[in-house]
Amino acid sequence: MASVAIFLTFYLTLLSDLKYRIKMAAAPVLSAGALACAALIYNWNVEVILPIYSVGLLSFPVGSLGHRKEASRIARDTAKGGEEPALTRGFQLQLTTSVILALIVGVWLSMPHQ
Repeated sequence: MASVAIFLTFYLTLLSDLKYRIKMAAAPVLSAGALACAALIYNWNVEVILPIYSVGLLSFPVGSLGHRKEASRIARDTAKGGEEPALTRGFQLQLTTSVILALIVGVWLSMPHQ
């Protein structure tokens, strides 16, 4: 899936610490597992969850565009130990807006259209 490739390419090239690379590499798999469990519980089919998964996964790299240096610095500082530094307000706003809009688009794409 292209969304997984884009997510992994963006974040794995951004992070230098192996521990965080492993966590980011596991994120698409864990997300797919969570959505598969939800699909079983709520009796959803793949046509419903795949658009939500794909667009939701893409929302994180899109929300981080323009903030690679900041995200890399935060990951580097966190890897050294100590508390995780806070994101700037602009980064928070862009990431949150991207995730919310992606989920809206994902839900819209998964709805049956006539």
